[in-house]
Amino acid sequence: MSIGNLLNRFQVYFFVLLVTFLSCGEKQNKPVDKNDVKLVSYGEVDLYQSEVHKSTDHMDGDSLSLQSSYIQQWLEDQVFLAEAEKRLSKENHYEINDLVRDYKNSLIGLRYEQALLKDFMDEQISEEEHINYYNDHSEDYRLNESLIKIRIIKVKADSPGLEKFWDDWKKNDPSLIKKYVKDKASLDFDQSKYWKRLSDVKVILPNSIQKKMSFKKNSTHQENVDGYEYFVRIFDRLDEGEIAPYSYVSNQIKKVLLHKKEIRFIKRYKDELLKKAIDGKSVKYYN
Repeated sequence: MSIGNLLNRFQVYFFVLLVTFLSCGEKQNKPVDKNDVKLVSYGEVDLYQSEVHKSTDHMDGDSLSLQSSYIQQWLEDQVFLAEAEKRLSKENHYEINDLVRDYKNSLIGLRYEQALLKDFMDEQISEEEHINYYNDHSEDYRLNESLIKIRIIKVKADSPGLEKFWDDWKKNDPSLIKKYVKDKASLDFDQSKYWKRLSDVKVILPNSIQKKMSFKKNSTHQENVDGYEYFVRIFDRLDEGEIAPYSYVSNQIKKVLLHKKEIRFIKRYKDELLKKAIDGKSVKYYN
């Protein structure tokens, strides 16, 4: 394999390592804890005990062995970086420096935005804003799978009073079955007021019930499986392609609106900073 192909193959690796190399100078400028222990040096770059601990504390194994392995890897990286520094062309150096600068600037900007947005998070988005956005963008919330409102009750097949319970169950009056469910049910999956994905609900039911049920709106089903009696009621259903109900997507809408507000907030802040810089004669235009 030619040197050119080898360099192309490891282009990303070179970049990652060179980012580490170019940041080494900054690390040396950081204040060093007087109690920290210098373990090894290569050229003008030092490795301290604290850095080794930070990188290996989460690893399992003998601490001395981990430290020894880390030092070995660190030295290999430093020597490799020094060799890469000598071998790469000036054009590559310029390109890498530009990439590192852009990446560093992006990170600094992102961290500062995050700090600014911590205070901004206190801003509330009204329910009216949520609903208005939903009404204006409802077409964006068409379902890609069916939703249902359902209740599943599972009772041991030898439990007394099952026939009466089934009669009460079909009447769809929660007050009639409340005590029986509390005393006898080993499972009461009550999602009668909340939309759930049909695919998520099906996994709760035995395969035999899944195959027999139509899962149609206002349908009921009773079946004995492996010594248990299952009672299932479908209260409502929406199919793929229909518009999702507001209650199901309200959290998504909240995130969208908050993100839009964050963008506007950062834009205003940047505009204010720029205006301040222009007013303070810090900005110069050249024709």
